[in-house]
Amino acid sequence: MSQQTKTDNKSLDAKVQLRLKVLGAAALGELRILDLCAGEGEIWRAMRRHVKLSSYVPVDQAPRQAGTLVGDITDMRFLAAFDLSRYNVMDVDTYGEPWVPWRFIFDRLAHKAAVFLTHGAVWSPGGANISKFVLENLGIPLDWQIPMKRDLTLFAAPYLLLSPSPTARIAQGWKVTLKNVTYYGLIVKPRKGHDVRHDKN
Repeated sequence: MSQQTKTDNKSLDAKVQLRLKVLGAAALGELRILDLCAGEGEIWRAMRRHVKLSSYVPVDQAPRQAGTLVGDITDMRFLAAFDLSRYNVMDVDTYGEPWVPWRFIFDRLAHKAAVFLTHGAVWSPGGANISKFVLENLGIPLDWQIPMKRDLTLFAAPYLLLSPSPTARIAQGWKVTLKNVTYYGLIVKPRKGHDVRHDKN
């Protein structure tokens, strides 16, 4: 990652500023957004005051805005329905683990794009859950009794984020670290020999 910013106040402004910084550096031209945890669309509604969106596709398991595609972004079969070549910005602003959609995107992306991830690391008195997906990627047997520790969630994050992709690489990255959440902004480019050209429609 090329830069880390720490701040005490989680806010919409922090998310918007991160996106503006990454999109400014990425110089993607017309923006085609796949918002995989869209909610009410607050972030990209705010972004429209700063950038022009060529297209915007909201996705959520519990839609809260018109036109939202309904589905579970932790289901690989659902994610497989999306043609990633149609989008040059992917946003996963979920308050939890973003690793399933991130690894789906990163392991298949074959063109330059910006990817935004939100990783929440909230814990209760009983600890912090870690998903089966993360355990499998860390090589931890699912039948092991794993302590519900926030430290394990944080330890797993760079491994899930930075494990190599067969088609893409992270060219630049930024993160904003708050008390219980980290925001990542990434510029992803194809590896040599995997650059798939496509039109803007």
